[in-house]
Amino acid sequence: MPGDISLIGFDGIRITQMVSPRLTTYRQNTRSISEEAIQLLTEAIEEPDTHIPRQITVQGQLVEGETVG
Repeated sequence: MPGDISLIGFDGIRITQMVSPRLTTYRQNTRSISEEAIQLLTEAIEEPDTHIPRQITVQGQLVEGETVG
């Protein structure tokens, strides 16, 4: 890698940066995901008749390693 294939992981696990070659990974912002989920759940519980389900997008971060060409 990355000569023949590219490999990317998901979730930004720290061990991926300690191995060789370092794995390219996508790190989620779990704190923001948790905060948004709690907010949506609270709204649904407090206002069940008027709550409108919606989709929230939380940005993550691409952590470049050595496994993508």
